[in-house]
Amino acid sequence: MVHIQRHLLVIVVVALCLAGLVVGGVVFALGQWTPETSDGDGDDTADHADTAIFRDHGTDKRSQCTGLLPEAGDLDPVDPETAEQTHQFVIAAPEVVESLTLLEQSGTVVVWGEVLATEVGADHVHVQPLCLQRSEDDAEMILVRVVVAGSGVAGLGTSLDEALAEYATATGQD
Repeated sequence: MVHIQRHLLVIVVVALCLAGLVVGGVVFALGQWTPETSDGDGDDTADHADTAIFRDHGTDKRSQCTGLLPEAGDLDPVDPETAEQTHQFVIAAPEVVESLTLLEQSGTVVVWGEVLATEVGADHVHVQPLCLQRSEDDAEMILVRVVVAGSGVAGLGTSLDEALAEYATATGQD
């Protein structure tokens, strides 16, 4: 049994490495983003568990990221407590963790947008855009993912429509 678990762990690690190479290749192929050099502390692990939305990059960057979501004007704002609870759920959702880890490993800066709300059928859901910057000092960013969360489920996509479709599939509403 232990032998099988070790093989499964090796397979998962190899798959994540390959996925990281693919994501890195796509980011580099865009010709717009280059990874930052290491800070030399030897700790190159992804640590996204403490990216509290109200501490991460400030209101201006959150607003800038949210502004890159074309549908943002059609969505409703949420109170700060709901936004923080939603963000903590989002960054812990397995489908988000994998994507977030790969994005952080590419050497770019991950910026979370504001948490917004909308209705999907009878469900009240929250939407949060995820953007990338080359560095903390870079003014430009690109929207790379959108997360839709509600009913204990998160849908992840490259657009709001795709994230809503993933959410609907996960909740059996498709």
